[in-house]
Amino acid sequence: MSDYISHEDMMNIPATEVCDTSKLASNPVVSVIMMTYNHETYIAQAIEGVVRQQCNFPIELLIGEDCSTDRTRGICVEYQKRYPKLIRLITAETNVGMHKNTFRLLGRSKGRYVAICEGDDYWCDKRKLEKQVRMLDSHPGMNLCFSRVGVCQGHSEKVITEWYPRREKQCYALEDFISGRVTGVTCTVCFNREVVSTLPSFIEAGAMTDWPLLVLALVTGYAGYIPEMLAVYRMHPNGAWSSATPERRYDGFKTINRLLRMHLGTKYYGCFDTSLAKAYCIYAEKSCVEGGKYGLFAAMTALNQCPVSPWRAGRTLVAFLIHIGLPRIYAGLLAAKVIRRMQH
Repeated sequence: MSDYISHEDMMNIPATEVCDTSKLASNPVVSVIMMTYNHETYIAQAIEGVVRQQCNFPIELLIGEDCSTDRTRGICVEYQKRYPKLIRLITAETNVGMHKNTFRLLGRSKGRYVAICEGDDYWCDKRKLEKQVRMLDSHPGMNLCFSRVGVCQGHSEKVITEWYPRREKQCYALEDFISGRVTGVTCTVCFNREVVSTLPSFIEAGAMTDWPLLVLALVTGYAGYIPEMLAVYRMHPNGAWSSATPERRYDGFKTINRLLRMHLGTKYYGCFDTSLAKAYCIYAEKSCVEGGKYGLFAAMTALNQCPVSPWRAGRTLVAFLIHIGLPRIYAGLLAAKVIRRMQH
């Protein structure tokens, strides 16, 4: 097995493309990739957010429909027929899985830039791509840009909270993304396609594709930030990440953390320790909540199992200690928005 996933490897992943090549843009500036599986309730809104984009350059939308068992594929087919100048539908006879579905879309993307919107999220700003391309074009060393993101729950379109870096600034470094000081939520990002044209094969070993993809995209550049809500992330019980158990999430993150650490070398070990400590605190917090274990003794017992110093987790550790050790105080601070969490 090769140490890297090449463009040829991506193109060899099973795929059948439904499109009208005579009507598609030959040189799109942005390729939007949309991975979807069993998203019949949400996929139309996700697609509409892309087709409504107002920009003075051509774009394309590649939808990777991974053999859904509901009406997702039928909805995607209808939209492809309705927007033949924009949509390329990528399917196959069998399910290829989350990672390969992403890779086959990346491999087929033609744009200078790639933007991501999974089938259960959506874009809420009609000029999202225009703003991001303008920023990327004017900063040659910028490989990626992202924005604030709204968060909604289930079928509701009501934004319950807005997520953004604690310290907002125009640019962020690779270290910020590794350590978890900043999170580029996938549906907000737009990045240079060339910087991820070849990917290390270990990226398939983790439970997630987005975080390592963003980290790898920043190895040779930096990230720009737009302090506006350009997209909405949806939390729901059937989401690929939100439906996983706390243990599975942590194990998956721990695996990809270790592999990226080895790939990037000793320079970033401290940053990887910080992100691992944060991931462990989140895992321990959710495990304690699900097990009904509260009190300072329960908190300290859980922290004793942290693989690195839990103090590296900073505010994540403080939130965990207050939530598990002093739950009534935590509830008051959360209600007063002194403590800010993406998932309550």
